[in-house]
Amino acid sequence: MEKIFLPEPIDNSFSLFKAIKKRKSIRDYSDEPLNIDEISILLYSAAKIPSAGALYPLRFYLYSKNVLNIPFGFYNYNFVEHSLIKLFDDDITQKLLKACLNQQSIKKSAAIIIITSINKITTKRYGERGIRYINMEAGHSSQNIYLVSTSLNIGTVAIGAFIDEEVKNLLRLSEDEYPLYLMPIGRIK
Repeated sequence: MEKIFLPEPIDNSFSLFKAIKKRKSIRDYSDEPLNIDEISILLYSAAKIPSAGALYPLRFYLYSKNVLNIPFGFYNYNFVEHSLIKLFDDDITQKLLKACLNQQSIKKSAAIIIITSINKITTKRYGERGIRYINMEAGHSSQNIYLVSTSLNIGTVAIGAFIDEEVKNLLRLSEDEYPLYLMPIGRIK
């Protein structure tokens, strides 16, 4: 299994208020690649969120399509090690595009961060109310990705409209893991 240790996230000292003010959904990207430093801070920020009961049911993946120093493929992000583990390198872009109801940002992006959850981690303690907590956590994570992307002058958009089972199968998720968000990322045209 290929493992990539990501560089330490770099503080670019961009004002939080400025990021909030400038934040917007961007669906069209240039062909320029992203770099490993940008992916490093985006993934770190995605996972650096509060979690009900400190249970952390969310999982983070990277579909790298055009990122310098991260070969094409689908990776699991390990927050503790701040590393990526390659799971497969099949090109699933066209099938993912179809599963995401033909949203072109899937195709045009340099990478996609995928947020999933293993619901039973939280529902075991909180019952069905745990689903609400998981959805809140996914929202926190998505907003972090938006704000950091804005600070890096990178575009992103949160995609929640997709065919769940198709995305789950394409990403080869376990039976008890569910896709919540796909966040295409790319350089702004």
